[in-house]
Amino acid sequence: MAYQNLTKGRVSEMGRAYSLTMITEGRIPYFHDFSVARCLINEMRRLHDNGQLESLVWVLMPDH
Repeated sequence: MAYQNLTKGRVSEMGRAYSLTMITEGRIPYFHDFSVARCLINEMRRLHDNGQLESLVWVLMPDH
């Protein structure tokens, strides 16, 4: 399916909640390594605490 079809009719609005999914390149399971997972978790927390990211909830999966 073309990217244009996925975004057709969508708009962004301030103050709305959005769901995002990201995967690692090639779905390599980097986050099976506890220290790598902790590094990302600490960065997410830092961004949230500094007001650069507002998150309600998030989940870290090995290949996402």
